[in-house]
Order: sequence, then structure tokens, then C-alpha cells
Amino acid sequence: MKTTNSKRIIIPILLATFITILAFGTVYVAAQSNHEAYDTIRVFMNDPNLELIKVQDMSIDQDCKDCTYSTVDGTSIFSLNSDMKNVLIAVLADELSPRNMEVNHDQALMIGQNFVNKRVNDFNNMTLVQDKIEDHGAAGKTFRFLWAELLGSQDAMGLKRVAVTVDVGSGSVLSFMQIIPEALSIEMEPLISYQQAIEIAKADFGEKTISEEAGLDVWWFNNDRTQPQFLRWTVTLESGIPLELINGTNQSILSQTVYIIDAQNGKIIEELH
Repeated sequence: MKTTNSKRIIIPILLATFITILAFGTVYVAAQSNHEAYDTIRVFMNDPNLELIKVQDMSIDQDCKDCTYSTVDGTSIFSLNSDMKNVLIAVLADELSPRNMEVNHDQALMIGQNFVNKRVNDFNNMTLVQDKIEDHGAAGKTFRFLWAELLGSQDAMGLKRVAVTVDVGSGSVLSFMQIIPEALSIEMEPLISYQQAIEIAKADFGEKTISEEAGLDVWWFNNDRTQPQFLRWTVTLESGIPLELINGTNQSILSQTVYIIDAQNGKIIEELH
């Protein structure tokens, strides 16, 4: 079995991966809402007898103050949307013993696909857009998979997305996150091309780059779902900051800047370092 310390390490790591805003406060929740949430989580976990409690002092989503629940022992945490009908985020206990051999990429992918397929409608219409292995030190390694709906001739990533992490040692699904799709209100064909977006970012960057890449997706302005949707290029530029010669060899520190660019007018919306 995995050590308690490893479990304590992995849960904060997964929360940091998927949760960008934590809001704290004591909230009164009507009993009926709790029952609806419990039913949703029990269906999600395929466990009609799962014992759950409301987490009174934590909210994963700032727009849903009453939507965070956990198992009684605190080993699994769930965040629901405001109508209590969908699990948006789940951080799950690793209840399987480590295997004699670690799960490989294909095995982990099948585990993740099977888990999501049972819980997300129209999963067959989604495309795997990211898969990577991550080393968490004492907490072990995980595979992280992200699926999304691709739209338009440029395969822009839509709002329907789902991600899971799978423990390499046991094959357990440790986390789940989904974005519930909503109606799109924008044109999905960009007026700014991939190369144009990169050139816009490079012109602002003003340094020699060693790598450039860009991805197209739809999101909300200022990462705020009350704001309008827009089609954006996320451009990542990398450069090397040179250092003095060390042992006769050129050394440099990798520097990365991310630009959010409006795919219709080429305006730089945000610059992240």
C-alpha cells in the first residue's frame, strides 16, 4: 500500500493542477441541496452507499459557494456545478495497491478512457489533445490526459473538455475535471493565422527565440465566464538567457513567455511570464 505521506502529497498537487481559485467562508446549505449533491456524487462514483459530507469552509469555484463535498474520511473531494447535477472536479483516493509492474502509457490511456466514457456524454466525439507523464517525487508518477471537442477547419479546441490523471504505480484514477459545454456565440474560423499569431507575439517579445508554438481555442475574456467568449491563439515563446562561460561551454537559462492573442483582430489580450 502507498504511504500516508504520499497520499498527503498527491492531493495538493492535483488540486493545484486543476483549481485556479480557492475561496474560503462558512456557508449554510439547505438539506435538499445536500441530498441532490450526494445523489449526483454517488452515481458518479457508482457507489449508492458512499458516505459524504458538505465541506463548509472551502469552495473550489468562486461562483458556487455551496458545491464542495468530500467522503467522510476526507480522502476524496468533489466540486459540483450550481444545479448539483454534474461533478466538475473530483480528487480521488488511491485505493488500489501498487502493481508488480507500473502501468504503461497505453494501459493508463485505456483506464482513463473507460472512466470518462462512463461519466461524460458524447465522449466519442472528443479528441485526445494532450497526454503526458508527470513525476511528483515521493508521491509517484501520473499520466495526465486531456480530451476536447475540436471545432472549425483549424481544429480549435471548444469548451467541452475533460481531463483525468492516472497513477502509474496502481492504475487508479486520481483526478477528474470537466467543463460543461455551453452554446458558442462566436465565429470559429480565425482571421489571424497560426504564423501571424506567432509573428505578432515575437514582435512584442523583442528577443531571439529558440522555440515557438501556438494553440487555438475558445475561452472567455479575462478568464471570467460572465464575459463574452472569444477565439484566441495561445502563443508560447522560449528564449535562452545567456550566462557566463562555465567550464568552457555556453550556458543559458530557459525563459518562457505566453501571449493570449485575439484570433480575429490580432490584439494581444494578455502576456504571461
